Amino acid sequence: MYLPEHFSENEQTQIVELIQKYSFATILSFTKGERPFVNHLPVIFSEGDNKILIGHMARRNPQWSHFLADPNCTLIFNGPNTYITPRWYRSGVDVPTWNYAVVHLHGKIEIVEDFEGQIEILKQLVKYFESG
Repeated sequence: MYLPEHFSENEQTQIVELIQKYSFATILSFTKGERPFVNHLPVIFSEGDNKILIGHMARRNPQWSHFLADPNCTLIFNGPNTYITPRWYRSGVDVPTWNYAVVHLHGKIEIVEDFEGQIEILKQLVKYFESG
């Protein structure tokens, strides 16, 4: 992603806040010689001491099998965005633009296959998303 340095955010609390507020991630996996496989998945931070993200993907979803072959993935969290009209500027020669907040994370997926681990993940997800 093209990201001019003056628009980059390195403050971890700001990044975590965006992920928590806009937790419906776009997840991309990559298999050799194929286009990226793209899905959308609710993801939260684990309640444990580790700084990891957790989510649940149905076994019928073919993407989870991609992670067995290659656990590398990209998650994209889209925050607020809006169009900026050139009329907001005084020079009269500005172009339209788009302001947005987004987080791209690159990492490895760990598949949890034991029943107790899956139940714990589902409990955490339900607790988070049903809290309101």
